[in-house]
Amino acid sequence: MKIAYAVTCFLLGLAVLLLGAVIKVLHWFGADWLLLSGMALVVAGALLLLLRLFRPPASAPKDSLRS
Repeated sequence: MKIAYAVTCFLLGLAVLLLGAVIKVLHWFGADWLLLSGMALVVAGALLLLLRLFRPPASAPKDSLRS
């Protein structure tokens, strides 16, 4: 998994969360669902980043021509 996927998920979640907060302040319909989905995306992105951070690095492929 590339780290760009986790960062994209996190930033998309922040954008949805901000939009949900603005809509909640304006008392429009659907703000609760935007806040919930935005927070879920932020948590998923943060978990993916943490998993990527604590995963051990992949070992370099061995060169089969050298013995």
